[in-house]
Amino acid sequence: MAPTSAKDKKKAAMAAHAAAKEAQEKGEPMPSPAAKPETPRTIRKRKANVPAPAALAVLRAVQQDFQALRLKHEAKVLRTAIRLDSDGVPTPSRNRALFAYEDALLKLLERLDGVQPENIGAIREARKNNIKNIQDRLAVLDRVKKGETVEVPADLLDPLPASASPAATRKVAKEAGRKNARTGAALVSASESSASALFGKIALGLVVVASAAVGFLYYRGMQTHQQQQ
Repeated sequence: MAPTSAKDKKKAAMAAHAAAKEAQEKGEPMPSPAAKPETPRTIRKRKANVPAPAALAVLRAVQQDFQALRLKHEAKVLRTAIRLDSDGVPTPSRNRALFAYEDALLKLLERLDGVQPENIGAIREARKNNIKNIQDRLAVLDRVKKGETVEVPADLLDPLPASASPAATRKVAKEAGRKNARTGAALVSASESSASALFGKIALGLVVVASAAVGFLYYRGMQTHQQQQ
């Protein structure tokens, strides 16, 4: 029976010490203390704190391809009227630009499906944002297929299309030149008005000073004349 009170524990310790001393005197090996059972170590998987380079490279490439596709297709698709077949359904053969754009966006989604976040926040967030951006453009194309009019986003507006004729280019340049000339003339006029106003103020100040000087000299002359009398 194991000792429970402090007194019993002390007696047990003294008895064990006496037994060990007696065994040592007799040349017998000393009893070793009971070994404590080893607690199994829990091996934790180390969480990576650096995103996987391969996954980030794929995400960057998808983002760049997405922007390139928008610049190449979206404005043209939104400005082109949808063409329907006899059943009132848009077909790829009559709407090549629209369906080519849609197919390219779907392929980007397939590339994103191969990216595994692996519990890495940066990769998970970047993948989520890319998917959302692509799905937003696909939703716009669905509206176009239904015959809705969708405005071209501001970031895709081009003040002068690349296919514009030389005459149109010269007209835009000429108008821009006129606008700049009017702006320059207005600035010059404002500068001249400011200069004229400044010179007028300076001239008025000189007249005031001269008048004061003449009055002072007249006053001194009168005082001198009175003293002489």
